[in-house]
Amino acid sequence: PAAHTQAVAQDIAEFVQLGGRHLDSSVNYGNSAFVGEAVRGAVSRGVPREELFVTTKVEPEVFGSEVTQHFVGHALQEMQLRYLDLVLLHAPASFSGEELQRCGTPRRCRKQAWQALEHLQSLGAVRHIGVSNFGVRHLEELAEYARQPIAVNQIEYHPWAPATHHAVVRWCHAHGVAVVAYASLGSPHTAYTRKTRPGPPTALDRIGGIASRLGRPWQQVVLRWAVQHNVTVIPGTSSAAHMRQNTDLFDWSLSDEDMAVMDSVPEAERGTVFSHFVLDAAPEGLDHRAFTFEVEPARPSSRPSQGA
Repeated sequence: PAAHTQAVAQDIAEFVQLGGRHLDSSVNYGNSAFVGEAVRGAVSRGVPREELFVTTKVEPEVFGSEVTQHFVGHALQEMQLRYLDLVLLHAPASFSGEELQRCGTPRRCRKQAWQALEHLQSLGAVRHIGVSNFGVRHLEELAEYARQPIAVNQIEYHPWAPATHHAVVRWCHAHGVAVVAYASLGSPHTAYTRKTRPGPPTALDRIGGIASRLGRPWQQVVLRWAVQHNVTVIPGTSSAAHMRQNTDLFDWSLSDEDMAVMDSVPEAERGTVFSHFVLDAAPEGLDHRAFTFEVEPARPSSRPSQGA
């Protein structure tokens, strides 16, 4: 609807006016056209296109050589942009397994999709290429055949994230892969446990104590925690007040003691917003279509993992 289009474009315009520059999108989110409109509007108001960083994602259902290239071309056309700053493979596999009809195995599908992105990068249609929701083993697999650097791994990351997610961050940093965090404020199930369950103080209570001492909202403290772990955060909001809060992260810091408290969330309180994106998990009986990405038999690696 026109009203919705206008509202989204206005939200993005306000974000850019406040200094925001990273615009995260996906055809799957239904916001690509709005992001493109906002980019063109910002450029018309004097913001250099080179300052804006536009990300989109390729869904696993369209992994494959030609179909991946077509999908990215469609995104460019929908946004009416000359190039994209970053394109990510959205996940190692799909729910439906649709891509297997095209390329046979999950590994072959990922390889063909990645090589398609490398080709688009060579043409100048894409500046950087990366992945999303990839665990350590899938990153190791990709590193075996990638000719161009893996620029980014976008994953769920917050103090309540499972240990495997923290291991993925360590692997990425050790191999020069930037980490971008979605769901960076945590899961409602974990973050708001205190509202629904009596008991001893939770991690959120302790984080709340840090926030109170610093005179800042707990959400801002959680985002700053990720920044100090060298992770980029992309919290979404349509509130101008929250946009200002989310971008006010760089002229203050958490102490080593505060970071240690936030690093030590008890295992019982850990979890994810998107349970099907628990990295490197392998519940018995689930195949790759369940989005638990360690089900396929592991292959010997030609070099040691630097994960957990």
